[in-house]
Amino acid sequence: MDFMAEQRLVNLVHAEADGRMLDGLEQARYAHRNEMNKAIGQQEMGLARELIRKDDSVTVLVHPNPTVIENPYDLEGFSLFFGTLHGQFKEWQEAELPNDEITWLLKYPREKDSEEGEDRPVRYEWISVDDQRSLSYSPLHVVNPRLARYDSNVGFRFAPGGDFCSPTLKGQPASVSAERQRGYRRESYQEHIQKMLDFHQDRLSWELAYPAARLEQQMGLPAGSLERAVRLAIALHDVGKMDRRWQGWAHEWQQRIGSPVAGDYMVAHTDYNPDDPRHQAAEAKMPGSRPPHAAESAVAVLKVLHQLLGAPGPGDPALKLLKAIFTAIARHHSPQADSYKDFSLHHAARPTLAQVLVGVKGSEQVSQALEPSKKHQPITGLLVQPDSRDELLAYFLIVRALRLADQGSLRR
Repeated sequence: MDFMAEQRLVNLVHAEADGRMLDGLEQARYAHRNEMNKAIGQQEMGLARELIRKDDSVTVLVHPNPTVIENPYDLEGFSLFFGTLHGQFKEWQEAELPNDEITWLLKYPREKDSEEGEDRPVRYEWISVDDQRSLSYSPLHVVNPRLARYDSNVGFRFAPGGDFCSPTLKGQPASVSAERQRGYRRESYQEHIQKMLDFHQDRLSWELAYPAARLEQQMGLPAGSLERAVRLAIALHDVGKMDRRWQGWAHEWQQRIGSPVAGDYMVAHTDYNPDDPRHQAAEAKMPGSRPPHAAESAVAVLKVLHQLLGAPGPGDPALKLLKAIFTAIARHHSPQADSYKDFSLHHAARPTLAQVLVGVKGSEQVSQALEPSKKHQPITGLLVQPDSRDELLAYFLIVRALRLADQGSLRR
């Protein structure tokens, strides 16, 4: 039997079955990609759990009043098989618990979308678990101490009548959020951006170089395009803070704590020390909160980006890059942002932006493209979509570098 005869025999026996198998693999790949897009688009922990190594663990804390927990990740928890918690919750639902004694079973933390920025601790709201689906929304839950026990001999178990409360982690470094609560110093917009650019140059740019180069080849972009995109995102990401109301709030804060600033000083971060009685008093009496600024920043600088990227049109790879930068700015605090509020920029916004963009070709002319005000509306059409792979990967790189630079500049 020669080679050609051997091939004919193999094809006769295997071609049909192998074809079905390959078709099935392709269909599975397509279905898996759709599940990935769904998880990215909907931002549900339960969807991610199905995709990431079939993650079957969950952390359980025990506490009588979760609302007083500043950071749930600072407490010592118990790691359980997800199915164990699922089964126990079903058992509780089917049992007739005395409502006058047990008003809730499980709760999970959700970050408040306050857009306070990196200069305030993360704050959480606690959501009651009302059904089985809600168990998938978080990797961490708090159980009512009336439903759990712990002792050194047996360990943790679900049993009524306990009085155990999860302690603070021992021998662990303070969490980032707790570290941040110790205070911040005031920064102008120019100072904040320069610190971020310095941190990016010192710590992040070399890590970005290889994936950026590969993605630039994939997208048909000139070398260095993604590095420039990150630097533009950094320079422009907080322009929304130069809104008149945002600056009004920040200037009033500085006034109340006895450290006022000039009228055209564009505050990026206020002085903040939670241990200072003046700051405590100011926090209690400040009217309202600072307006949001992330999506507003993206809308305000959209025309600026368009000019800086050479006014790209349909089919131009730079248009994909523009959408990635826009999305990174709009969502650098919340991955679900899809609209913006009314804003009206301070008269000092344009000269401030011109200073920040020194070294960028035509910076003075570009700053004139800044949108001074806009009425609120959705921005969905300008955002990167999960099924657009190149745009999505560029967004991932840019927003990751942006957030790390934001956090790193404050730690410095």
